[in-house]
Amino acid sequence: MVSDSLDASVGGAELSARDMIWLFSEYGIDVRFVTSTVNEKTSTDTITIHKKNFIGTYFQRSSRVKLRNYRGALNYRALFSIWKAIKLRKPDVVVFNNISDQISYASILLVKLLRVPAVHILRDTMALTHGKFVYGDSDAMYCVSYWAEARRAVFSFNPIKSIWAKYCLNKANAVISISHELSKFFTYNGVRVDEVIHNGVILARKNDANQSIAEVDGKTIFWPARFSVSKGALAILEMFSEINDPSIKLVITADKKDIKDERLLSIIGSNKNILFTGWLSKTEVDTLYAKASVVVYPSLYLEPFGRVPVEAMSHKKPVIVSNCGGLREIVLHEYNGLVIDPENKLEFIKAINKICSDPAYASILGENGYKRYKQHFTGDVMIKKYIALFDKLVRSHD
Repeated sequence: MVSDSLDASVGGAELSARDMIWLFSEYGIDVRFVTSTVNEKTSTDTITIHKKNFIGTYFQRSSRVKLRNYRGALNYRALFSIWKAIKLRKPDVVVFNNISDQISYASILLVKLLRVPAVHILRDTMALTHGKFVYGDSDAMYCVSYWAEARRAVFSFNPIKSIWAKYCLNKANAVISISHELSKFFTYNGVRVDEVIHNGVILARKNDANQSIAEVDGKTIFWPARFSVSKGALAILEMFSEINDPSIKLVITADKKDIKDERLLSIIGSNKNILFTGWLSKTEVDTLYAKASVVVYPSLYLEPFGRVPVEAMSHKKPVIVSNCGGLREIVLHEYNGLVIDPENKLEFIKAINKICSDPAYASILGENGYKRYKQHFTGDVMIKKYIALFDKLVRSHD
């Protein structure tokens, strides 16, 4: 497994990669990793995932943000570490998990040169964009504008990165997308996608309530995400500011100190029922899932997949999501949640009130979500598909 980062606090792509490593090992597969670290020297070390240690190789991480798009094209430290790991471990398959920052797309060509099957898992649009992708006009909704990306990246813009990324991705033995919507984006922009395998989330473990979040009770809207306008922050706050039920709380797993927008701070300051928890451990987040009346995830961009709705479903919670990206592949409207236009404030408020005012309806959505989770989105469902793919690749490669 080759990944820019395996730090669990970074984001969903890192969590998914960690879960995959653990799940492969549970099925008897020997898994080694290559990833970046802030340490000063390259080392062979271990990483602990779900209380199990895994051996791997670290290389020194670069913190120069402006060179990100150049490292994504070519990074000698990553190439050397991957070459060394392959020579030492002689793997049957190399799996790339998001390589737009520290690892480089040239690594795919190196693995092919070393005659090892290379699989790349597309987890976001960053191979072709400098940040999150917002849909364009309906006639060309998946089109990436070269000049718009240049304006967005400014001095860190690499004019050949997207061209090089396309070339390298199309040389991989298999390219996997985590949603059909993400697959449509890459196919439209010239990248071959061989298969769609949705992320699988390991079933939440039961745990005791943590004292630091004991004040969260009653009717609760839970938004477990980084505080970002593109993730729906403004839509959520504007919606909640017009919720007339004082018994409903909004809980956000972010730090209020990180918010600089005066408009958002004004909304937050005027409502005592908006609670910010700051960074929480997985156990604490699971506790809040268990307490939640409804989980919201109203992304405004092409959300590649969306771990949060699946995690909520594993807790039998109803979910309200936007109609953007892969979220519509997870939540079926009025079956296990509600799919809305988050920029339609009245529609958002109506959806919240509908679930929070009708516990029986919320329970049905939650039970249906759990059924859907067990059928389509467990770790076991996902990992079996990857194992079948790898077996096929290894046999054809021999």
